[in-house]
Amino acid sequence: MYNFFDFYTQIPKEYAFKNFGFEHLTSIVVIFAFIYFCLRILKKLSAKAQNIIIKTCAIFVPILELSHNVWLYFSANASLPQLLSLHLCGLQMYFIPLAVFTKFLVFKDFVFASSILGGIFAIIFPSGVAGAYPFWHFQTLQTLLYHGLLIFVPIAILITTDYRPTLKRFPKVFALFLVIVAVALCVDLAFDQNYLFLITAPDMPLLHNMQLNYGTIPYLVFTFFALLLICICIHLPFDLRNKKSDKAT
Repeated sequence: MYNFFDFYTQIPKEYAFKNFGFEHLTSIVVIFAFIYFCLRILKKLSAKAQNIIIKTCAIFVPILELSHNVWLYFSANASLPQLLSLHLCGLQMYFIPLAVFTKFLVFKDFVFASSILGGIFAIIFPSGVAGAYPFWHFQTLQTLLYHGLLIFVPIAILITTDYRPTLKRFPKVFALFLVIVAVALCVDLAFDQNYLFLITAPDMPLLHNMQLNYGTIPYLVFTFFALLLICICIHLPFDLRNKKSDKAT
């Protein structure tokens, strides 16, 4: 047996849920369907109600991340370097509130470029959770709820406000990302961590096999350009739409 808050070292392997097993696949469908219907309902509400819901979710993001850090501290005796939220998804505990509560476009742009993709990948490939924890466990449920919010909040901002991303502002997002990578790399090397998966690839077959077969540098180069290409692609529809609107006028 296991307890709801046990660390994975205390849980027999047979209790862990499998990546792309029945529980995982069901949770993917339920989460994405729930986000979709919540966004549809949100769009029909008044502007005041929309604002309250988005701000509440933005506050809940750091609360969830901090609850995870508290759990790690008490369940695994984690040290301070292990509790730094320097993974791309963990960083959203700072940037989502900044995007919602401030008027700086760079924060909204950073969240749009990183939060949605990070949330989707983490739900589909729950590295460090699948194969280690049962489905009905604090770590699993916290992970799914947290990353669900990372998808919901940026899209909610898009459909309820006049904010629109554009490649024209993307260089600022890129510069901010490079600063974060530099900080994460320093922490990784100084304290033997793996923030932003700069040392070891996440539990994704393509990336894991690439690092195993070709080495860390090719894995990092491929990951960098793949993410850059994806970010450019998700911006393109908005720029193309703007161009069509300009031609129409």
